[in-house]
This record gives sequence, structure tokens and C-alpha cells, in this order.
Amino acid sequence: TLVFEPIVDLTAATVAGYEALARFPGTAGPGVWFTAAAEAGVAAELEALLVHKALARLPHVPAGAFLLVSVRADLLGSGPVQE
Repeated sequence: TLVFEPIVDLTAATVAGYEALARFPGTAGPGVWFTAAAEAGVAAELEALLVHKALARLPHVPAGAFLLVSVRADLLGSGPVQE
């Protein structure tokens, strides 16, 4: 699942945007899951899934706000993420 953390513009005291953050079941943090995905050879597919889910929520982001989605630099050009 994704959660959306507000990013605040401190000078204007307003929400400037949101960062999409991955959350997984159980007590292991996201880093454990991303490492496991890399070890299993499906890191790009996991990143692509999260990008897809985040972009699906874009219509719910208020006008004028941004949506930040983190993707590992080495996976940004991969086929699954590009699709």
C-alpha cells in the first residue's frame, strides 16, 4: 500500500505537495522489502507497481500541489518503470 505524507512549505505554512511512501504488511520496514525484491530480481517491477499506484492517485492531489514518487536512479530507465 501507499501512504501520502504531506510536504509543508514552511514560509507559507501550507501543504505544497505529498510524498508517496510504500508500506508493507508485518513489522519489516520498506527497506527490507526493497532489498528482498532486488535479491529476487524483481526490483524494477516493484518500483513500477508503486509508481503506477501513486500516479493513479494523482487526480486526488489538490491543484497546485505536487506528488513526489521516489524511484531508485538505477531503475528509472528500466522497462517496467518506463512503461
